[in-house]
Amino acid sequence: MAQPVIDEEDYPSWFYDDDFRVARFEGDPRSTRSVIRRLDTTLSLRHGHKPKKWGFAIIRTAYGPGSDQKFEHALEMINNIAQHWSEGEVEGLKSRIALGKETDFRYKHVPVEVDTRPNEEFVRRYENDVVEDQSLENASFAAVREYFKTWIASKGAGRTLGI
Repeated sequence: MAQPVIDEEDYPSWFYDDDFRVARFEGDPRSTRSVIRRLDTTLSLRHGHKPKKWGFAIIRTAYGPGSDQKFEHALEMINNIAQHWSEGEVEGLKSRIALGKETDFRYKHVPVEVDTRPNEEFVRRYENDVVEDQSLENASFAAVREYFKTWIASKGAGRTLGI
């Protein structure tokens, strides 16, 4: 199978390796990893203000006493999402392989160890936008939505989001 031309700065050199793409047998969990599909989607994001990145736009609307600490705590929790999902994907794959080794002869030579490069790349491409504007304090959902539409359009991404 011919390999696609790869821009090394945008795509990891291993991204199209058969290990991630070609099933050794029907149902091979290594070739159907959700992290590969998510990376495919992320790497296809070529337009907008953060090409080939993914994350959330987080718009702060509370600025009262103690809100700085609460907001920072919330950001920490949100920023852990990618890492937790990535770790869960690896553990889930290991579990499927271990179960397969117990119940399916085709798994005999499948190593339980999992290549984590796709997971590391997925996490590396995770980047949130934090928007803080005190004029949004206690704003309605409609006002925040309009603010977001204006903000994302100023980044050149409104077209790709259908807004």
